[in-house]
Amino acid sequence: MANENVELMRGEPEIAIRKLAIPIMISMLLTASYNIVDGIWVAGLGQAAIAGIGFVTPIFMILIGFGNGLGAGSAFAISKYIGENNKQKADNGSIHAILIMVITSIIITAILLLFLKDILIFMGASQTLNYAMDYGQIIIFGSIFVILSNALYGIFRGEGDSKRPMYAMIASAALNMVLDPIFIYTLNLGVKGAAIATLISAFFVILIQFYWFYIKKDTYLKPYLSNFNFKKEISFDIIKVGFPASLQLLNNAFFAAVFSALLAFISSTDSVAVYSTGWRIVTIGTTPILAIGTA
Repeated sequence: MANENVELMRGEPEIAIRKLAIPIMISMLLTASYNIVDGIWVAGLGQAAIAGIGFVTPIFMILIGFGNGLGAGSAFAISKYIGENNKQKADNGSIHAILIMVITSIIITAILLLFLKDILIFMGASQTLNYAMDYGQIIIFGSIFVILSNALYGIFRGEGDSKRPMYAMIASAALNMVLDPIFIYTLNLGVKGAAIATLISAFFVILIQFYWFYIKKDTYLKPYLSNFNFKKEISFDIIKVGFPASLQLLNNAFFAAVFSALLAFISSTDSVAVYSTGWRIVTIGTTPILAIGTA
């Protein structure tokens, strides 16, 4: 199947784009569903709790943005090497991609944890700061799961396989829907439970993808440390596409944060709860365009 996907990309790009776009679209929608599902279940805790996680939504979008951006950079570099019939370089590129994602996740986690409280206060979350901090700290602490699970898709997309990551995301989204009420209400963890459920679901995706890479070993690419040979050229290929793509997606997060701050200033946290709920729906509406562009 992996070789068929590679040959499809080499020989029929129009068909490849169509076949890639739909699974990517579904995967991105399911990724966005984490925050949406959290919002639905947290609604039972009251308006302040919804507003609290609403203030964290732009930060969650930052994590998704970096994951999708690095995934796009990885797919670009890997598919280029496959097109050059350089399997060794493609394998080396895949392990480069994973290491870059891990390093980026550590840096982002450190920065966001250090400035989280200041960011939330700037956005106007003072009235719901406890809820926002409870949810945000856990999400950021496990940001490597959110970024890596999304960015790993880029490796699969690089070899033309976007269906299996979609299946992993379907399983993960279903798991999140089941875990949310258990952690929020049954275990009485509140908004912390919603964050923990999200991270467990994201980690589940990573486990499935690692299973395909390192246990089943049925992928075209082999992202093994034994295939790693540091090359500036490969790192640059991934970063020159990955970071601009991430920054492009971060625009949405920035404007969402500014609007939340303005709403909190001129109105109340209730209006932020309403706005963040609507913004999640808008994110779903823009996903098809992003998916086609990524494909």
